[in-house]
Amino acid sequence: MLAQTLLSDPASNLLLFVYQTKSAELLATKLSDALKPFGSLALAFHAQMSASERQRVQQLFRNGNCRCLVTTTALSLGVNLPATHVLIRDNTFPGVGRLSSGELLQM
Repeated sequence: MLAQTLLSDPASNLLLFVYQTKSAELLATKLSDALKPFGSLALAFHAQMSASERQRVQQLFRNGNCRCLVTTTALSLGVNLPATHVLIRDNTFPGVGRLSSGELLQM
């Protein structure tokens, strides 16, 4: 369904927030597989990536080569990327609890 949303409007893009790095990697791979036949891709973004890899991914998202960025809250820490759609899959974190409305707005 996410891939269909992106494909219905060529100018659209999506930031998808998840709790775990492993989830970001897995979902990015699945979404990229769905988008690849249409000339687009989805990528993961998280704190375990090198700074240069995070910069590369941000640039691909900014220039439209990456239509979907599946990310942990690492993206909400000082990174500002324009997106037509933002989806927060996980809003309750083990050991932390539910995110506040301020934390959600920061994403």
